[in-house]
Amino acid sequence: MTASKSRPTTNGAGSVDDDLTARRREEITLGACAVFDERGYANTRIADISAHLGIGQGTIYRYFTGKDDLMESIIGYAVRRLLEAMREDPSLTSQSARTATQFTEQITAVARRLLEMAAQEQILIRVLLTQAPAVRADAVDQLTDQLSAATAVYLDRGVENGYLRTELDTSAIADAMTGIAVPAMRRVLRGQLDAAAREATARAIGQLIAHGATA
Repeated sequence: MTASKSRPTTNGAGSVDDDLTARRREEITLGACAVFDERGYANTRIADISAHLGIGQGTIYRYFTGKDDLMESIIGYAVRRLLEAMREDPSLTSQSARTATQFTEQITAVARRLLEMAAQEQILIRVLLTQAPAVRADAVDQLTDQLSAATAVYLDRGVENGYLRTELDTSAIADAMTGIAVPAMRRVLRGQLDAAAREATARAIGQLIAHGATA
């Protein structure tokens, strides 16, 4: 007797339904983000989002409880994308810098990717920085805390490898870099930094942080 083909699972971890749900949630999240950017969070209704996406309001409510839930999804998605962008360069993940010069390039690359992310996904980053705090006051704090934590990893490695000062407060330096990078991202959103200016800004951030941190 021929064995029957196994059918795709429709529930449980890793199931087909999980994948479909994740894709649909992302689609609705990005659609809501575009509408929030265009109309403003306060002026947006679920009906506006459903019209933008061409789906029924009931479909949105199948995945989200309302506007606040949608904004929470946008915040989480944006923070994940920014952290992924920081780590896209293999040199930042597979190799640790061994010299102060390599460290400067590493931090410059982190800053460059944050600014490029702001340039390439302006709607997403603009909503995160300008609309999300109206729903959750700590939305930008969540972003800066996680960016700082990721940056501190590179600093800690530098201390371990001996090219950064042993007494360095890596958390404080990481906070300082984030405190420079996020306003620079806002300048990108305002159209004040073209590609050349973004590169110059990333290099200035890398040199500034390295100058204060290197042994």
